[in-house]
Amino acid sequence: MGGGNKQGGGGIDNEGLQKRIERLNERLADKMKDKREAKALRTLKEDCLPRQKKYEEQEKILARRNSYAKTDHGATFMRMKENAMLNGKLKSRYNVQIGTENQFVVGFSIHQKTNDMNLLIL
Repeated sequence: MGGGNKQGGGGIDNEGLQKRIERLNERLADKMKDKREAKALRTLKEDCLPRQKKYEEQEKILARRNSYAKTDHGATFMRMKENAMLNGKLKSRYNVQIGTENQFVVGFSIHQKTNDMNLLIL
């Protein structure tokens, strides 16, 4: 339909939604208020626009990850080992890598990736 399309999936972004609301406002001002158009405008303003803003914020936080914790946006959900009840749980965590030499810590790094194999530097 119109508006800027900053997302690759064919969706509409925040600016496109704002433009649609402005066009509807102009149409309503030009002619007698149609109940369907007024309802559509109200739905866009009160429901769609706030939700679209929320989705865009969440996409910024996610970056290239699959998940993030609401309490710590830098953490990623990782499956923890099973406990005595045999139920492994997802918890927000960081992956910490430590390098040692002769039992001394010579380096460390903190990652959002869950798999250690992707972190190995050759």
